[in-house]
Amino acid sequence: MGPGTGIRRPAFLLVSLLVVFPTPWHAAAQDTGESEGDPRSGWVDGSFFLESADGAFRLTFGGRVQPRYQFDQPLEGESTSSFFLRRVRLDVQGHLFDDRLTFRVMPELARTATLRDGWVNYAFGPMLQVRTGQLVVPFHWHRFMSGNRQQFAERSVPSETFGFPNGYDVGVALHGRNPENTLSYGVGLFDGAGRNVRESNSAGNMASGRITWAPVGELPREEPDQRHSEELGVSLGMGLQAASRNEARAWDLGRSTAGNSRADWIAATGDVSVRRRGASAFVEGYLRRVRPDDPDVGTYSGVAHTLGAGYFVVPRRYEIVGRRSELWLDRQAAGTRVRQVGLGVNAYHQGHLWKTHVQFFRTSTPLGDADAFLVQLHLAF
Repeated sequence: MGPGTGIRRPAFLLVSLLVVFPTPWHAAAQDTGESEGDPRSGWVDGSFFLESADGAFRLTFGGRVQPRYQFDQPLEGESTSSFFLRRVRLDVQGHLFDDRLTFRVMPELARTATLRDGWVNYAFGPMLQVRTGQLVVPFHWHRFMSGNRQQFAERSVPSETFGFPNGYDVGVALHGRNPENTLSYGVGLFDGAGRNVRESNSAGNMASGRITWAPVGELPREEPDQRHSEELGVSLGMGLQAASRNEARAWDLGRSTAGNSRADWIAATGDVSVRRRGASAFVEGYLRRVRPDDPDVGTYSGVAHTLGAGYFVVPRRYEIVGRRSELWLDRQAAGTRVRQVGLGVNAYHQGHLWKTHVQFFRTSTPLGDADAFLVQLHLAF
C-alpha cells in the first residue's frame, strides 16, 4: 500500500455511497432507457458543451494555450532568448445522472503530459460539497483565484514557495459558497506528496483550509477589475495548513542529512483585496514554522509578503500592473532572503478568454539579480 492510499480509498468509497444512496431530500434522475427530444450542444460562457435531452448528463469542453517569448538574464552564465509553450491544457467537466454529481479532468500537455485536476464532486447544497481526487489545495490567495484570471503570467515567489508546491495534491475536501456569493470555504485532508506522485518521502499527511469573506460587495471572480465594477468590492481571506512527517523539499535548506529530509510544519496566510472602476489591489502575508525530522537541525520560521496592484488606463482593455514580493525561508538567516518585483501591461482582446501579457521580473537574492522579460498570448476556450 503506497503513501496516501489510506486517504484515497475511503474518500472514493464516500462518493460512491452518495451516488448509490442519494440524499432523501433530492430525487435522483431516473434511467428510463429513453429520453424525449434530441441532445443539445452549443457554446456557453466560453466553452463548448454537449448535453442529453433530459439534462441528466452534460459534458463541457474547454482548454487554454499560452505561447510565450521569454528573455532571461540569470545570476550566472549567458542570457537566453526562447520561444516555448508555457501551458497547453484541455479541460473536460460535466455532471452525471444529475447536476449534483460533477467531475473535472484537466491534463497539462506542454512539455511532458501530466494530470492537474482529476476529481469527482458531490453537492448536498451550495454550502456543503465533498470533493475527492487530485485537486487544488485550499490555502492562499493565488490558488483561490483561477490562474486564468490573474494579472501576471506567473504567480509570486511567496505563493509558489509558501503555498503547497504546484498547488495540487490527492485527498478529500469539504467546500462551499453561500448563495449571496459573500462567503466561501474549503478544508481537506491530503496525502502531502503533491500531484502525480505514486510514492513519496512523506510518512504522514497534510491538512489545509481556507475561508474567504466579502464584507463589501461579492467575492471576487478575478484579480484585476476587468469588469470595471461600479460598486466597491472588498474581500478578506485566511488559510491554515499543517503537516506531519512530510517531505520537506527545499524547505530543509540543505541542513538535514540525505534521506532524512522530512519535517512537521504549520503555515498561516492572510490576504485583503479591493477593486473598483478598473482599479484593484491586494496584499497577502505568510508565516511558516518548520520542525525538521532530524535531531541535529533546529526549528526555524519563515515569513513572506506580496503587494500587487493594477489599473485599466482604457476600461476593460488595457491595464498596467505592478507587484512586489519578499520572503525569508528562515527569518534568522539573511542568506535565505528573496525579493521580486514585477511590472507589466496587459491587453484584453476578449476579456480573460483572449489576452496578451507583456511583463518584466527582477528576482534578487544575496548572490545578485536575475531578470526576465516575457510576452505571452493567453487563449482560453
